[in-house]
Amino acid sequence: MLRRVADEVARIVRHEDTRARLETMGTLPVGSTAEAFESFIAAETAKWRGVIRTARIALD
Repeated sequence: MLRRVADEVARIVRHEDTRARLETMGTLPVGSTAEAFESFIAAETAKWRGVIRTARIALD
């Protein structure tokens, strides 16, 4: 069931009118697979973790 929902959302996001509307809201619609999104999040987490550690950024 979850796979079907993810596939449908990806299909809808690939429509040009949907993409245009989402872009006006400041988003970057991709419409990829759940696996690709998971890989992207993992890479971004690793990248920003390094930046945060190097800059010694901490929450107040």
